[in-house]
Amino acid sequence: RKHRARGGLEGQGTSCRMPRHFARPHIGRVPMKFYFRAQDINIQLPGHDASGKLVVVWKRGPRRTETGPIEVKEQLSSVDGSLRRTAATLQDLAIICTMFKNARTGGFESKSASFSLREEGEDGAETKLGTVSIDLSAYASPETSTDPVELSFMQGKVLLTLSLSSHWLKHAAAGNDDDDDAASVSSVGSFASSRPDDESDRDRPSVPLSTSKADAASAASAA
Repeated sequence: RKHRARGGLEGQGTSCRMPRHFARPHIGRVPMKFYFRAQDINIQLPGHDASGKLVVVWKRGPRRTETGPIEVKEQLSSVDGSLRRTAATLQDLAIICTMFKNARTGGFESKSASFSLREEGEDGAETKLGTVSIDLSAYASPETSTDPVELSFMQGKVLLTLSLSSHWLKHAAAGNDDDDDAASVSSVGSFASSRPDDESDRDRPSVPLSTSKADAASAASAA
């Protein structure tokens, strides 16, 4: 991408003019736009008796995308006769996000996103089951990659598993911040929502920002 030099005093030679990207606030940080996709979404409820359908919400910044209501199915185990409750969907969730690569270390700077679960009753009542944050930098890679993610809600009573893939959009222009990413949320067979989120960051458990991919995917949330 070409950067046109602007500014400078009259009479200055062109060699004294600095390209615009040197004047940007993110000096030493290379913006790279990524496409993140959550698929193979599966919910297990070993300790929660859900009376309604479940919705998975993926939030990054001011916008979020969510699945449609997912029906909970019950099945008796042929081994011990225990009741198994699960909910699965073919719907995928996707977001486009600008990540910043540290030019010195080669690593990506931390950027948080959250997964939430809520239960929708037959009477229309909604119950939030919890929220868990992950660090997207643990999954961003210049090479296309897919990693398994397992998130625990309600002290292990509800488990959310999915496959999280990342793809670097090398031909897409990446901005200096997430302002242009606010509307870059999408869903496949699901509902994108921009309604205000009623949750507070201090109520959301977050994994340490320097963890590995495996550690970044394991965090318990409070209901």
